Amino acid sequence: MPTSRSILDTPQDQHRALGVSGQKHGYLQDLARHYLEDPEGFDNVGRLSDEDIIKSWIRVKGLGRWTVQMHLMFQLQRPDVFPVDDLGIRRAMERHFDIPKDAPKATYEKRALKWSPFRTAACRVLWMSLDNQPK
Repeated sequence: MPTSRSILDTPQDQHRALGVSGQKHGYLQDLARHYLEDPEGFDNVGRLSDEDIIKSWIRVKGLGRWTVQMHLMFQLQRPDVFPVDDLGIRRAMERHFDIPKDAPKATYEKRALKWSPFRTAACRVLWMSLDNQPK
């Protein structure tokens, strides 16, 4: 496994030879720098709230709120994540809960509060419901 130091020491042309775009090379470099500056903020996430992780990690170029929420849900197995920026979640909620298309995000968030502290599970069901819809 590459280390943060080895990522920082790898020139862009070597990453490109591996299929990593120039932009992603920059993202990897920024992530490596952030990790070296604050390894605890990445290694010891168990003691941090979801929102604290999001606030910390979105400072890394290339990591947005949705990306961090997906990591929280699928890698860290956090039970109460609601990624309101996920279009699939919003479309499923519009279908099943009579929410007008492209309603304000606060509308979806308010509805999702009913599912707390198990919003991650609710999101999985919503995603699955999209696969079962006639095309």
